[in-house]
Amino acid sequence: MKNITLIGNVGNTEVKKSEKGFYNLAFSIAVNSAIKDRNTGEISQKVDWFFCNKSYKEEPKKLMEFFKKGLHVCVIGEISFNTSTDATGKVFYNKNVYVDVLKILSSKKDSV
Repeated sequence: MKNITLIGNVGNTEVKKSEKGFYNLAFSIAVNSAIKDRNTGEISQKVDWFFCNKSYKEEPKKLMEFFKKGLHVCVIGEISFNTSTDATGKVFYNKNVYVDVLKILSSKKDSV
């Protein structure tokens, strides 16, 4: 098992009900990092996107009231990697996290 802890900002969100009656919260999270060029010393910003899934036995109505784009969160879970190809032949490398723990840290405007 490959566990990961991420801190970042929520992107798109969606809740779907499964055939078995569980609710799946699917969302993306943007994780920012700074990279220093060894030759120039210049620092550039990089954003990595992770696709996350968290299951609930009951509909997370209360959570969805404020679980919106820009919310600052901590995600702990199991990561997996896969690739997909679009209609033009471009290959995408996907990072998927099956969330065990989801913690709300603050709203984007509060975390400046």
